[in-house]
Amino acid sequence: MSTTPRPSRAGRRRLPSAVPVTALAGCLLLTGCGAGPEDPPGPTSPENTAADGGHAGGDGEDVPHGYVEGAEETADQQSRMVLASGAGEPVHVLDLVSGETTPLGEAGEAGATGEGPAPIVGDGRFAHLLEGEAVRVVDSGAWTVDHGDHVHHYRAAAREVGAARAAEPVAVHTDTAVTAITLADGGALLLDRSAAEDGELAELLRIDDAEGPVLPFDGGLLVPVAGADGAGRVEVRDRAGGPVAAPEAECSDPAAGAVTRRGAVYVCAEGALWFTAGGNGEPEVTALPWPEGTAEEDRPTELRHRNDGSVLAARAGDRGVWVLDLTDPVWRLWETGPAVAVNAVGEDAPVLFVDPAGELVSVDPASGGELARVALLEPASEGSVPAETVIEVDTRRVYVNDIAERRIHEIDARDDLRVARVLPVEAEPRRMVVTGR
Repeated sequence: MSTTPRPSRAGRRRLPSAVPVTALAGCLLLTGCGAGPEDPPGPTSPENTAADGGHAGGDGEDVPHGYVEGAEETADQQSRMVLASGAGEPVHVLDLVSGETTPLGEAGEAGATGEGPAPIVGDGRFAHLLEGEAVRVVDSGAWTVDHGDHVHHYRAAAREVGAARAAEPVAVHTDTAVTAITLADGGALLLDRSAAEDGELAELLRIDDAEGPVLPFDGGLLVPVAGADGAGRVEVRDRAGGPVAAPEAECSDPAAGAVTRRGAVYVCAEGALWFTAGGNGEPEVTALPWPEGTAEEDRPTELRHRNDGSVLAARAGDRGVWVLDLTDPVWRLWETGPAVAVNAVGEDAPVLFVDPAGELVSVDPASGGELARVALLEPASEGSVPAETVIEVDTRRVYVNDIAERRIHEIDARDDLRVARVLPVEAEPRRMVVTGR
């Protein structure tokens, strides 16, 4: 994802927010696990805070390249996990290296996205809990900055930033400058992501006419709208909401969106729209139609991928798994049978899914051939594992939440789904995201 300018503080409005909670150490959610991942992590995505050192500090003196006030730069990636169980119970930040946990505030009730605890959306550093009337923002205190030829890894104290008032939020997408919150009844709220780095929530803009997920992309915004002729389209706007371009490609009923290193993707009734960076802030648009015979109930409603990956995976109703590899952009449907959770490890790497019986399965994204299978979770009496089961992909490891057994499985996806660690936790891990990438 391209780096975008840091918004001016003068152009943002500070929002009322929850009182930040002081990070507490020693209240261990994790018990009986190892010290950290076996293998050193690799480079990660630029979808994180920009940390450009070498500038003058507050006293006029130069500071080292990569310096970030209040954070410690580390040699290796600092992977952490933000966990939530039931509504009204603490949110925890679990350090996957040290095993320590930090409790931060309470999880709220889910809004338009369903019942139970609020879903969590991560962006590599921040976790966003989508509640009924707000988006609660948690700073995990672990992130990576990619400068292209090198990366910087950071760690700091985890903290709750606050709650942005947003009625029925259904999606969150970010880049290095802005956080776009899409609402169930249309419209979106844009927050200054750099303010969140400072522990504040600041509103930049409200968009009233969005008809689907708003995506920060290539220094601007992608906004699904209903055209004058009634057809759905995706407009390109600047960060102030002004028009930049109005591509003719149609996008009816935009159900999901994602931003990757190789561009932004929308799921539409007609197929996918793939936006790639162009000149003068005007992206190029490519239509990727559904294979012939694709039924409406088989279209994706969510796209899953690793932060720095360009392979997207999604559930295809009861039929199987969708794969869209942007190095060869054609929809592929692998009829594996129903999947409860899916994710893509990255380029030249497997696509993973958990089936209703609780088996984790690895498939070749190009052929759909099964590579490995392991019995991981125990299905409930209804015959399936919980719908809240997720697969989170880090740089070297994959994590699957085992809600019934109150533990998290750390998997090596490139070694026949070997279980590298099992992380017991005290509360049901019903929601989780991995950060530090």
